Amino acid sequence: MSSEWLLMVGILATGFLLLAVEVFLIPGFGIAGPMGALTIIGGIAFAWAKLGALWGMASLGASMVLSGVALWLFPRSPAGKRLVLRTGLSGARAVDDGLDALLGAHGVTITPLRPSGVVEFGQQRIDVVTDGSYLEPHSPVRVVRIEGNRIVVEPLVPESLHH
Repeated sequence: MSSEWLLMVGILATGFLLLAVEVFLIPGFGIAGPMGALTIIGGIAFAWAKLGALWGMASLGASMVLSGVALWLFPRSPAGKRLVLRTGLSGARAVDDGLDALLGAHGVTITPLRPSGVVEFGQQRIDVVTDGSYLEPHSPVRVVRIEGNRIVVEPLVPESLHH
């Protein structure tokens, strides 16, 4: 094995190591991630220039395969599982039939509306949005508009506050 081949492998490995550091140790958009990506690109360019097109294509292909495997494995890793939402709202659904009947209906927020969330109308839980206001759970609301499948609510203000 030539020293140039070992250098190419070392450059590519360093690039993937920097990406792993960015993802697992210092998450966020820091310096390690972009440096890792640039290092991988540099390793591919080095392979192409010093070892020829065959090694350049091989290093490009290997980098793509490793990236694909990493993207497949990441959501299954402990770090990836911390970033992926695993729970849902049971019983909540987007309604697509009979929406006109909801216009003016009163309900109570089940989840925070920030600005979207779930409101209970009688026994039915429905995904809704506000016009941008945030509401806490158990807040009374009223349906003010229906835009396609989008149900817009506003907080109910008690009559005593109108005077």
